[in-house]
Parts: sequence; structure tokens; C-alpha cells
Amino acid sequence: MAGRTLNKPKKEQKVVPVQQDEITEVKEEQVQEEKPRREEDNQEEEKEKIKKLYATYPILFESHQYKVGDQLPTTNMEMVNAWIEAEAAVWK
Repeated sequence: MAGRTLNKPKKEQKVVPVQQDEITEVKEEQVQEEKPRREEDNQEEEKEKIKKLYATYPILFESHQYKVGDQLPTTNMEMVNAWIEAEAAVWK
């Protein structure tokens, strides 16, 4: 594989020489200390970020009748956009 470079840093990345022992110690400390905080923070952030689509009118979609207040599927973006435009659904 002549002429091929592996793990070439990108322009915005800085290369800093570090001993292997330092890398291992830092990673172990980070995993032990930061892992529980990250999981809790991520769960809270996901709850805040994830919005669901709810019907404001009865909707028949793919042989299923959705009532007012039912959560709607979001797999078909054309239908999602049509429902929102027609005010038949809202994000909550």
C-alpha cells in the first residue's frame, strides 16, 4: 500500500504527542467518573429534545384510525408535513 496514509489528522485537529501510559490512565478515570453523569444528562436531554406528533383531528392512516390525542407515526414525512400544514397534527 505505497502512498497511503492511515489516521491522517484533519486540518482543524491538533496533534499532541502523549505517552501511552497517560492515555490509558485518563481513559479509565473518565469512564469511572463521567459515565454515570453522561447517561443521566443524555436521558434528560433526549426527553427534552424528542417531540412526538399528536393528532388534533381523527386521522385514518394505513388502515388505522387515530383519535384526537393519539400519537401518530412519523415514518412518512410527506404525510407528517401534510398533517402539520392542515393543522391535523402538532408536535409536543
